[in-house]
Amino acid sequence: MRNVADAASPPSAKSARAPEMAWWQPEELRAFLDFVADDQLAPLFRVAAMTGMRRGEVCALRWSDLDLDAGRATVRQQLVVVDHVLMFSERTKTDHGRRNIDLDAKTVSALRALRARQAANRLAIAAGYRTDLDLVFAQVDGSPLHPESVAKVFDRRLARSGLTRIRFHDLRHTHCAGLIAAGQDAKVISRRLGHASVSFTYDRYGHLMPEADSAAASAVALLVDAAEPVVTNL
Repeated sequence: MRNVADAASPPSAKSARAPEMAWWQPEELRAFLDFVADDQLAPLFRVAAMTGMRRGEVCALRWSDLDLDAGRATVRQQLVVVDHVLMFSERTKTDHGRRNIDLDAKTVSALRALRARQAANRLAIAAGYRTDLDLVFAQVDGSPLHPESVAKVFDRRLARSGLTRIRFHDLRHTHCAGLIAAGQDAKVISRRLGHASVSFTYDRYGHLMPEADSAAASAVALLVDAAEPVVTNL
């Protein structure tokens, strides 16, 4: 099977440099999701923010990848751009990219509502609908959404909201920051985001974990200071 990544040109050292990370506080994310609640892409924005999935993963998500009864999504493919052409690739960004992600109840409800609307639209379009792709987030005829177009729509909606400007990809950082604030273990965070290793998670997000480090120091001190002294004969 052809590997679409082989056709991609490697980025320059300058373009490969990671952009400065930004993220929202929970109240800012809530405000944005409320602001776009009636938008056609609202379910997509919510899934991205509440799972930390990359935009290519979100745009490639299929209904067959979802178990809404269990509240779980499985990342099996991504949508990539090769020579200006959209292509699906089963090769994820890292070896851990293929993963299961649990979904919260409100996200499951949003996806159920989207599925019902999509089914009605599919009946209206009939033979003109792309049922072969089975995409959760798609254009009106079932064809793929371009990941870059999704990011541009996000930028336009955000500009109208008046909230702090971040990139679409920063929804992933926002999700990670929320997991850290909720006290989740780095191994859980790494697995949920599909990182190559837990060490990468620490390298990338360690600066968001000072409270956890402080709590660890306090926990060790409590054990030491509460311990009974050992009596020795000097």
